[in-house]
Amino acid sequence: PLSWQIRQVHLSNSGEDFELFMAENGNEAIEVANREIPDLIISDWEMPVMTGIEMTRIIKANPTLKNIPVIVATGIMTTDNNLDQAFQAGAIDYVRKPVNEIELLARMRSVLALIESQERIRIQNEILKEHREELKTINSELTDANLRLRESEIRYKHLAEATQEGIAICTPEGIILNHNKKLTKII
Repeated sequence: PLSWQIRQVHLSNSGEDFELFMAENGNEAIEVANREIPDLIISDWEMPVMTGIEMTRIIKANPTLKNIPVIVATGIMTTDNNLDQAFQAGAIDYVRKPVNEIELLARMRSVLALIESQERIRIQNEILKEHREELKTINSELTDANLRLRESEIRYKHLAEATQEGIAICTPEGIILNHNKKLTKII
């Protein structure tokens, strides 16, 4: 939902590749947001049916829409308390009216860059989570293999000690690494 003043800002002539969806009031904006799932919502504070602050609260309460950033445009509600209201409702930024095209574009770019960074971080976290699960599986397999190896070593030692033969484990160069007690007696 953009007021006529904001509509005069030539976003479509900015050189950016924006797809713009317009709404006349807060209810229509919520319908458009549910249908289109935009990357960013720019809302006038004062508009018919409900304020931009009320619309922002509804959007932020909707699980499908809650991550869409909202920039509120305001000409009247400009005190610190008013702006705090916008932020408390879930707005990520604001612009003062009359809207300066350069400022609006800069704020939009900043918010969209933030969203892109957050998405990259989310994807990287998913990849890390997958790798962590893979490492857990590998670690579990290694733990099991290590346990089987220890059990095998214990059985080998029992067999080596129980035999009447002298047994030695040597390197290819003939260096004895391990031997049983019977070999000691024989030597």
